[in-house]
Amino acid sequence: MRLSGYKWLLVLLVVMIAINLLPMTASGGTSPDYLYTQLTDKFGYGTLSLNNKGHVLWEETVVYPEQKLWIYRNKSNTLVISQSHGRLYGPLNNNDQAAWWGYLCDNYFYNNGTITQMTFSQQDKTTPSPPKLNNNGQMVWFESLTDYYNRIDFFQNPGIIYFGYSNQHINSYPNFNNLGHVVWTQEVGSYYQVFLFDGSSVVQVTNDDIDKNNPKINDSGDIVWVQPGSDPNGLALVLRRNKVNTTITEKFDSGRNIFTS
Repeated sequence: MRLSGYKWLLVLLVVMIAINLLPMTASGGTSPDYLYTQLTDKFGYGTLSLNNKGHVLWEETVVYPEQKLWIYRNKSNTLVISQSHGRLYGPLNNNDQAAWWGYLCDNYFYNNGTITQMTFSQQDKTTPSPPKLNNNGQMVWFESLTDYYNRIDFFQNPGIIYFGYSNQHINSYPNFNNLGHVVWTQEVGSYYQVFLFDGSSVVQVTNDDIDKNNPKINDSGDIVWVQPGSDPNGLALVLRRNKVNTTITEKFDSGRNIFTS
């Protein structure tokens, strides 16, 4: 039996899909849904970060404890670094700059092929937290010092600014926006209050008899944090916008973090 031209085309398409000559979409068809690409089969379950360009920062475990850090961009993987000990919490921003917590728990910054070590924990006898990175190449992290004091370290080229240095305990990692405005919570008397570095000075945002925790700030300067509420089964989420505080909910599940890092 002879096949018509249409049926021959269908047969040809089936054969091409079967031997991977046509890209498959997420829905399993060939319509322009969206395409997927396998970046690697050596992912080490550590660092994984995606920016708005579709570029990916990922970690490969070679032979423990050796790891490699790669950036996938322009249809290929670029090696960032290969060294012993794993890297955790490695953000990649929209300019393909990266930061990570690496060897001996120190923080590193990658920019256009150059790696800069930002902390020297063994020499300074400090314990830095994993860094956070914004789209302007600024970094922020928390550091515990040998005198049991704490401080916030803020990198803004060409140097590092230190603030929050106090024996008053800092109970949350700092968060910041793309303008370099940093928020954290720090003990004042018997309660933890929200503090803000606005780019030039440190301002205490809250001042009441309620503990605050886990503040976040967006590029508009709005701040949100967690605090105890009237519902014993949840926590209150408070949004501060234009210097006005609004309680969003008192049923926030403290066992889940709905915020992005």
